[in-house]
Amino acid sequence: MEFRPTFKFPQLSASRRNCLVIILFGWAACSFLLQGLGAAYWATWMSVSSLDHPFILSGTDGKSDTLVAKGFGDNHTDIWKHLDGREALALSKDERQTSEVNLLPLEPLHEEFVAGRATVFLLRIQKAASSALDVMFSTHKDMDECQPNMRVLEDVEGERCNQLFALLHYAEYDPETCGGLTAWDDPAWESLDCIPWIFSYTYEESWNRLPTPIQARLRRAFQSSRLVSGHFSYGIHSIGHRGTFAYVTTLRHPVHRVVSWWNWSIQTGKLAPPVGESAFEDFVRDADFPVGGFQKSNHMTRVLCNQGTGLVSDLSEERLSEDTPLELLTEMTQEHYQCALRNLQNFALVFVSELISEVEPLAPLLSNLFHMRTTVAPLTNGTQSNPTILDESAGMVVRSKLSEATTAKLMELNKWDVLLYDKARTLHDVSVARLKQWGENAKVEYKGDYGFGLSKSRVYKP
Repeated sequence: MEFRPTFKFPQLSASRRNCLVIILFGWAACSFLLQGLGAAYWATWMSVSSLDHPFILSGTDGKSDTLVAKGFGDNHTDIWKHLDGREALALSKDERQTSEVNLLPLEPLHEEFVAGRATVFLLRIQKAASSALDVMFSTHKDMDECQPNMRVLEDVEGERCNQLFALLHYAEYDPETCGGLTAWDDPAWESLDCIPWIFSYTYEESWNRLPTPIQARLRRAFQSSRLVSGHFSYGIHSIGHRGTFAYVTTLRHPVHRVVSWWNWSIQTGKLAPPVGESAFEDFVRDADFPVGGFQKSNHMTRVLCNQGTGLVSDLSEERLSEDTPLELLTEMTQEHYQCALRNLQNFALVFVSELISEVEPLAPLLSNLFHMRTTVAPLTNGTQSNPTILDESAGMVVRSKLSEATTAKLMELNKWDVLLYDKARTLHDVSVARLKQWGENAKVEYKGDYGFGLSKSRVYKP
């Protein structure tokens, strides 16, 4: 007779069977949840890694220092309050809905700056408190963070145009029209660690057209620099940087910014009188107006995206400037707006000019975070390094006196900048909170009037 071993399940009581079912069900639920979280984490990491940012790829763990600013969506109305209640735009729900923006974590970024392996790019948007940013980072022309400072080459006695200044400032090199050679062969200028004053929105394109040896020289300057500042477009880091990089910027409500740019242009003589409200209305409505085309329509979106946002293709070799007529510029779309949001992932801090007074007292934290040579004292009375003095008799415009039709037209011209500014309002709150928290965690203490043991001659107090 064949013997077959047998196994009998033990008889369990009803209460024990119920307990076993609960345990099995709980185990299955936990397993499912963990798988879901793992998939979400992997998707998020892949999306961040696709930015190809060397800091992200170097192994940061992305813990609590990375705060998320979510889009306001269809129900947010705060943006309209800044227009005296004039809701001049008709936006669809899809257009108002925005994606999340993750700013770079501060603690590991600070460590890279201390180790000399990082570059900060101050993307200074015109008439958006960019001069305050200039002072807070000690790159103002009267400050000495950058030594040697390229600004001394702008007006060299006996030189109509200095070659090295033109190269650093515009990424241009033309010995026939710009022959000044001061500092060109000086070894002290071969290893710059700070470029404080760029003014070109097509700097990358200009760099690509330089002769190879000149291109290499400018690349070396970027690769050795810990700080690059000026009016330029996002993406200038592609020329070169230290091991990793981060951007910092300020934004402003687009209607306010355009009006401020107009008034500032009158004050500086860029616009010669007689001008006035009628001229401003022509400026707003005329796509072929001779000045300010690049400034008056979605300027911040163009600067922060910098992908197909400038001149139309058949004029790509022409230098883009703030005075390029609007009719020659590519029309902005939702894709450009989303492009600008994606690029904000490579920013450490984003502020808005309307709330810059919240940031100015934190200047010592900025100096410490980015391991600056000069620690700037807290700015408690506002920064007036480049103020515009309102003078209606000279043709300047008072924003509150603009007609509803003109305001509506400006809103239409800046549709995507309005949404970008809306996002920036949240990023400002996040940036201020992160900066304060980093200061507390790092136990940064500001001591005395001149900060961190620096001599009076090394610290600028406006």
